[in-house]
Amino acid sequence: MGFSDPALTGGLERTGVTDTGRYVGDHEALDMVWRVAADLVLLAAIWPETYSYALTLALRTGLPVVAFDLGAQGERLSLYPNGHRLPYALVTDPAACNDRLLAIDISETGRLSRPIQAADYDDMMRDYYTPPARYGLREADPCSQFKGLSTTSPAAPILAKWIPR
Repeated sequence: MGFSDPALTGGLERTGVTDTGRYVGDHEALDMVWRVAADLVLLAAIWPETYSYALTLALRTGLPVVAFDLGAQGERLSLYPNGHRLPYALVTDPAACNDRLLAIDISETGRLSRPIQAADYDDMMRDYYTPPARYGLREADPCSQFKGLSTTSPAAPILAKWIPR
């Protein structure tokens, strides 16, 4: 899905990888997944991310999703019943990485019955930034959860610059 470095085009084609080109928006990306009859989604990023929007799109497909166990990718996939986390050491062992990918059940029984639902906001700014009471947050101040943080916490020096006490 998407595009790759033009310098890789020849090698990708020789191995059977198709470059689908750029897509515009979520609906086009999700439609493209179904048009190419994907069996799984592989997010091959080798750096940790803080959220990974591409992972959100992948989870919306209902297909098995595979990523290296780094940052948000690993954390979020650990909570997803059809998520597969690859050990980071496989980055330098393509044969073992391939073996792990081939071992994933891509049959209909290996898939979720339905994809995750995208978040739906009536008023995105209000709904996103106003903490819901069900999470036990009372203040709209996003830093309120850090007030009173122990000064012995490893995060204290970093947060002290940003959070008024």
